[in-house]
Amino acid sequence: MFFPSLNIDVFSHAELFWHLLVNPTGPIVETVTLPPVIAAPDQGTKSLFALIIGINEYDGDSMYGCIEDATDMRNYLLQYLKVPDSHIRFLTNTNAMRADIINAFLEIQTDKRIKKSDPILIFFAGHGNETDAPTGWPSGDVSDQIQMIIPQDYSTDPARQVHGIPDHSLAALLNGIANEHGDNITVIFDCCHSGSGTRGGRKV
Repeated sequence: MFFPSLNIDVFSHAELFWHLLVNPTGPIVETVTLPPVIAAPDQGTKSLFALIIGINEYDGDSMYGCIEDATDMRNYLLQYLKVPDSHIRFLTNTNAMRADIINAFLEIQTDKRIKKSDPILIFFAGHGNETDAPTGWPSGDVSDQIQMIIPQDYSTDPARQVHGIPDHSLAALLNGIANEHGDNITVIFDCCHSGSGTRGGRKV
């Protein structure tokens, strides 16, 4: 369709809107390149892989919404991005103990289906906390604290103590994945102390 007032030929409403946004008041005097269409990752040459973790139930401490958030993220990948279910590792509650989480990171590192630079998503919804940095660990914090995510079986009881997964350990796990598959990795921590550690500590 030709618009004499704008001196343009357009073939769709989207193209017309594009021209109007670029030059709403006068004629188009040069060719405008339309923005590229972004396809879902699995529809192109790349395949997305994900580790999604949601924990509501801790020892003596229940949370609300973490599994729901993790489920929503999983459904978004499945329904909107058309990621195959076999590409998603989904851990909740008693399937998200410390060993389970670490093993899932290691499984991604050794997954032969993942090609170089395939997008990888890591999503965690649950408790986060801070702790004193072990001797020799740089913290970058004025209080010499490091951050950690809290697995489902976390416990400070000396009889069955289970540690959190500190930021240094997470960095090592992510570096292992990056060394094998490239650094196209997105990490989302939906928890306290996920970055700057600006919220109060958790009592256990």
